[in-house]
Parts: sequence; C-alpha cells; structure tokens
Amino acid sequence: MNEFTTTNFKGGFWTMLSSGNTRRCFAWAGLALISSLLGGCAGGVLPSSGPASARVFKDSVETIGNPNSVVGYVVVNLRPEIVSLLNSEDGGRLFSNMRGRGKTSVALGVGDVVSITIYEAQRGGLFTSTEGNAAPGNAVEIPRQQVDLAGNITVPYAGAIKAAGRSPQDLQLEIKNKLSGRAIDPQVIVSVADRISNSISVLGEVNTPSRIPIEPGGIQLLPALAKAGGTKAPAFESLISIQRDGRIDSALLVAVNERPDNNIQLRPGDVVTVTRRPRYFLAFGATGQTTTLGPLDRRFPFDSYRMSLGDSLAKAGGLQDDRAQAAAVFLYRFESRKALERMGVDVSQHPGPLVPTVYRADLEDPSGYFLISDFIMRDRDMIYVSNAPSVDFLKFITLIRSVPQTVSDYRAAVQ
Repeated sequence: MNEFTTTNFKGGFWTMLSSGNTRRCFAWAGLALISSLLGGCAGGVLPSSGPASARVFKDSVETIGNPNSVVGYVVVNLRPEIVSLLNSEDGGRLFSNMRGRGKTSVALGVGDVVSITIYEAQRGGLFTSTEGNAAPGNAVEIPRQQVDLAGNITVPYAGAIKAAGRSPQDLQLEIKNKLSGRAIDPQVIVSVADRISNSISVLGEVNTPSRIPIEPGGIQLLPALAKAGGTKAPAFESLISIQRDGRIDSALLVAVNERPDNNIQLRPGDVVTVTRRPRYFLAFGATGQTTTLGPLDRRFPFDSYRMSLGDSLAKAGGLQDDRAQAAAVFLYRFESRKALERMGVDVSQHPGPLVPTVYRADLEDPSGYFLISDFIMRDRDMIYVSNAPSVDFLKFITLIRSVPQTVSDYRAAVQ
C-alpha cells in the first residue's frame, strides 16, 4: 500500500468499481445478504418505526430475568374470554374508603350563624314592641349572631349561653327557661341561618365553586356538584377527588353516573375538587395516512368514556394498506397481576401489582374485528402496528439500488 500514491490509489479504486466484474460482484453480494438481513439480522440496518412482529414475540417473557428484554413483559393473544374478563375489570365500586351513610349532626358548632326570635303572650312585657301594633302578643327578632370560639351566643336578659354541641331545640328550651322569670310566658324559636361547621367545599373546574351547608338529611356527591353549578368539562374528562380525614379518593364523574352506589354520601368537612383530566392513547407504526397530509401527532384524546380498540384504530387513521401487517396489531399497557392470573398467566416472577403486558389482535382473521370492537381502551394505552415482512424487503432492495448511485455521486464529487 505504501508503494502507491493517493492519486494512483484513487484511480485504481474507481477503475475497479467501474469494471463490469465488480458491478456483478456487488449485485451477487447484495442478493447474498438479503436472506440474512431480512431473516432477523437487519436490526439497526433498515429504517423502521418499531419492532417486527417476530421480535415482539421473541422477547416476550414469563419472568423478569430474561436477558433478551430490558423490561420483562408478557404477550396475550386476544380471545373472546380475555376481552370479557378485561371489560369486567373496569368500573366497579368507587370511593371504597368513604362509604357508609354520612349522617349529619344537627348540633350547632363554632362558626354557625343562628337566628333567634322571642315571643311574649301579651303586650307590655320585657320585649315590648315600639311600633304600637294591635297584635295581642309581642315578638322580637334578635340580630343574627355567630357561635364564637368558646361555643357561646349572647341573648339579652339571658346572658351568654352555650350553643356549640347542642341542637336548636335544646337552645330554645334554655333561653325560654332563663327568660321565664322576666318575660311574659316567653316562647323561643332558634333557626340556623348558615351552617359553617356542617358544610362541604366544592372547588376546581365547576361553574360556581361553593361552600355548601349540609342539612340534617345529608347530601350526596352528585347533588353537591349540582349546587356548585356542575362541571365545566365533559363527564368523561372530569376527575372528582374527595378529601376526607387526610385521605383522597378519586374517580371520573362518568363512572359515578354509571352506578348509583358510587354516588356516596358526603360528610361535614369533605373537600370535593374537580379537575379536568383529558385521557389519551398513543398510536405508532403502520397507522394513519401515508402522505404528508396525514396526522403528525400520534397522541389522540379520548372522545368518550368507553372507547374500544377499534374506535382508537379508526381515530388514528386505520392501518396503512401498503405497510401494515394486519396480524400484528399490538396494544401495550401495564396490566394488573390479578387480571393476568385470572387469564392463566404465570406472573410469580413479576414484582409489584402491575405487569408490562402486550395484547395482540389478529386482523387477518375476520373475527378479530369483533374482538377489537369490544376491547376497552384505557388512559395512556399504546397501539403499535408492525410492518409487513415485504416492506422490509422492499426497503432493502431500495437500499441496494441506491449504492451505485451513491458511489457515482461520490466519484463525481471527488473528481
């Protein structure tokens, strides 16, 4: 090599590339490589939007320790019994830690506002009216007052009276007894003008954030939301969170609407927060349009509560007719180990309550369309449609054909 100058080397190299024998060698070498590259050794060589279907099955594992996969996952072929089982897992009873009837105490508390009216049997008594009306009796309404921090209210001629922890009826009786020696046959009515101690707060994405007093009969979640003007977002995007005793439980509003027993009774001090939480799924691989006019965003929002896999594929533009392998439609999600155990999958080696899972739908089978129309999507699910093997073959042929042109362009640039 040292005997030749750079110029001589370039000339000899291009002469070799220009010869007919060499071109034939390139052709035979390219054909010899096709079988090995397309047989599974082409990883990283040919462009692709995701793994081939064979790779998905090859790297699926029953245990977390498989060295072929960074994340141990299982593959489950969709069958009618699988779809039925998964759909039965959705929904169910919500707010499990907050059930039981929320009985509301009728007792007064600090901060409650009370209204007191005192009646006397005859005119000319302790509370004689200055208006000079001709009514046989006499009545006076004491200005509204709030139960103070000590739990007391003040009544003229009766002094400070303990109100916190007592019912309005108890309070009426004590005021009457304290005035009986001074007023003429007094009668007392105590009413609650504003319940501060027995109230809930409804905040967030509602039309009228409010503090809502709870009457002795109690109040349920949906009526409380109605009192706050309803939610701003659709029910399938409105996440309802209830804070009680240092705990928080959450559920979508539409899930509360679907089952009456999820419309739980609220308790004094509950804080209900409504948050808009759009749900979405991702679609990768051979989905959507093949032209530049197709969708660029692979993140699709849900437009209903129960979207099926069929709905989602349609929303993503369907399968690309010139690329997709219809038998290799995959859905990625973290599935509960309990659901997988019910399917008969061995998850003993997977720690934690969730297991990485890939569901596979075969749309070359006509019955596969019935399955995907019933398979319910979940928030953050990922759809991947693999390329057909012929697509990789055509990519490789295009690559081989581009080599002579690339060499020619490089030679022209050097000269």
